[in-house]
Amino acid sequence: YDRIGSLDAGKDADVVILDKEYSVVNTFVKGKKIEL
Repeated sequence: YDRIGSLDAGKDADVVILDKEYSVVNTFVKGKKIEL
């Protein structure tokens, strides 16, 4: 859990945020927002 495996300040994160219909709302790679 040094850099990945949990969410915390200073760690790397790849996250996809979905709405209630499972459409992609936001995507973050290594903590940075990616514009699709």
